Amino acid sequence: MESVFNWLGSDAVQVDPKAIQNRFGFGSPSPVLMPNEQVEIAYQCRRDVIILTPTRFLLVDVKGISGKQIEFFSLRWQCVKAFSVETAGSFDRDGDFVVYTSIPGKYQIRHDLRKGKTDMFQLHTAFSNKILGNASGDKIQNVNTYQGHVDPGAAL
Repeated sequence: MESVFNWLGSDAVQVDPKAIQNRFGFGSPSPVLMPNEQVEIAYQCRRDVIILTPTRFLLVDVKGISGKQIEFFSLRWQCVKAFSVETAGSFDRDGDFVVYTSIPGKYQIRHDLRKGKTDMFQLHTAFSNKILGNASGDKIQNVNTYQGHVDPGAAL
């Protein structure tokens, strides 16, 4: 019953980056990623996927009943102007994640992340490293990059 509520509630869960790499990496059946572009963190909600790589934030939006129509929205880290991460409270089912961009019509990208199935601090650290890191792209020094929960049962 809980999985039905999670599916209806559009709550994303953290999934194994290697599985997403195999699905969307260069040379795969759906080669969206560039050669040598590696998935760092990935989230999945129903058929939709959120992918973070060293060069971009990628949203894969599967549309319609058949799932034949897919929108791939790729956002370079330079276009991300700010982000907001809100953890779930005691009685909440999910936390909120908002990305603010400079793209007309896409100024805000909002997603719910399932409580207990995503590491909000890992997400916050990843975005901080991308947005606030130094010009060379190095990660912020002495920041723990928490290993998040990976749901091995999430359908791909």
